[in-house]
Amino acid sequence: MSEHSCKFLSHRNPDVPLKDHLKEVGELCFKYTKKCTDEERIHETARIIGLCHDLGKYTEYFQAHLNGEKVKGDLYKHSRLSAVLTAWLVKKRTSNPFLALASFNCIASHHGTLKDLHEIKTILKNLSSNQNSPLMKQINSITKNLPII
Repeated sequence: MSEHSCKFLSHRNPDVPLKDHLKEVGELCFKYTKKCTDEERIHETARIIGLCHDLGKYTEYFQAHLNGEKVKGDLYKHSRLSAVLTAWLVKKRTSNPFLALASFNCIASHHGTLKDLHEIKTILKNLSSNQNSPLMKQINSITKNLPII
């Protein structure tokens, strides 16, 4: 593991680098689905969900929040960004829009209750490519961190 990747944590415990947490959850999701079905695209989707469920924690905002710093608004929240990235990757890897939508819902809801289709439609409608939107600020933060992730 590089010295820089250690600076990204998944939780307050400094012994759990985010990279390791994502790998572990991805492997667990893969193993669980292997017990339930023989369908390879479900196994791949589950692994992607596990690997990506906390990608939004790679933002400077989440890491600052984890360190006890005050972060403006909801910029520290990681679920929505993680859900968008996961859905994009699942769609790209499986070519299945239903699996992408289901993946989005799993991640967007992984700290709460699953959303119904009306709620998901509203969430997706409100996503903005405006550079000042919270989502775009988070995307820019992750993009800036890519070389050291």
